[in-house]
Amino acid sequence: MFIVRKILLLLTFTLIVFATSDCTKYPNNSKEKPKEDAQSESDQLLVFIDEMHKKHGFDKKYLASIFADVSKERVEKASNASIRAIPKGRFNWYAYRNNMVNDRRTSQGVEYFKKNKDTLIAAEKRFGVPSYIVVSILGIETNYGTVKMRYNALEALYALSFIETRRSSYFKKELESFLILAKKYNQDPTLFRSSYAGALGIPQFMPSNISRYGIDGDRDGYIDIINNHEDAIFSTANYLSSYGWKKGQPIIEKVTINSAKSKRYSKYISKSACKSGKKYSVSKLKNAGVNFSKNTPIDNNLKGKLLKVGIGNDKFEYYVAFDNLCVIMRYNNSLGYSMAVNYLGGQVAQDVKFNTRAFTGSETEIKQSKK
Repeated sequence: MFIVRKILLLLTFTLIVFATSDCTKYPNNSKEKPKEDAQSESDQLLVFIDEMHKKHGFDKKYLASIFADVSKERVEKASNASIRAIPKGRFNWYAYRNNMVNDRRTSQGVEYFKKNKDTLIAAEKRFGVPSYIVVSILGIETNYGTVKMRYNALEALYALSFIETRRSSYFKKELESFLILAKKYNQDPTLFRSSYAGALGIPQFMPSNISRYGIDGDRDGYIDIINNHEDAIFSTANYLSSYGWKKGQPIIEKVTINSAKSKRYSKYISKSACKSGKKYSVSKLKNAGVNFSKNTPIDNNLKGKLLKVGIGNDKFEYYVAFDNLCVIMRYNNSLGYSMAVNYLGGQVAQDVKFNTRAFTGSETEIKQSKK
């Protein structure tokens, strides 16, 4: 299946150099281009290189040379990792939370906040996103920038563009953005490290998101989310703000149910936190038997979705998700991820004595989760 070899790509390069300026096999004005899954890997690469030359002025010889050095073994490893990453089985919030949040990550989050306090507060003032949420995202993504990326970014994006083709169109655009960024900052694209999906830096942005949401936090004229924590913090806050973060509003609230009104509340349960289902006002949910914590007063007019969340052994808890949860899910489209960000952020905030409603469980529950 895999045919990226130096000999083959040297032949590919020869074809590119001596080809006419238009790709005669797959002309841009063709109304019926061959489907990507019907093309060979080398054919797709030829088309991609030709498009990068026409759209962005990349030298074809240069692109052919960097792809010629792509490692077969490492690209196959990245491709296999993407397949293994597909979620399997029924969601268990407790299992997910315990895997993502522990004492060490919480204490490191507190230290990270103290070390970067001025930057975090400045970013919060500018974008309205709570600093503890930014800290939490960076903690879950890369353990506050300490996790070493296992994959070569060029090879990871190559694998997902030309081999593991479930979302090849999306990843080809990310590969395009990645090469443009490397060119813009005069960096060697073969030296970047990333996740198996090509995500980069402390906040794990996809390349296109660096272009869209990257912020030069320290104003040195260079956006560096890989090594610069100021840039990473400002960029993360900007990302969440750009997707509609609502300052001062809750993220997700744990609730209890009045069993006497079970027939009333059940019709309000949503199967999705964000994608589908109707939102209901807090007052309407209360009238249906949904009980909110007295420790976290909430506007009765605010609308959210009632969720039934699995916690293992066919047991469930109930939560009401608000718009800010959906903003976090734009970062990672996983309910467990967004709940973990909220949960870790709440614990970090409590330890640094923030006034926050991020975590709505009891003190006993907090202590038990740390054991």
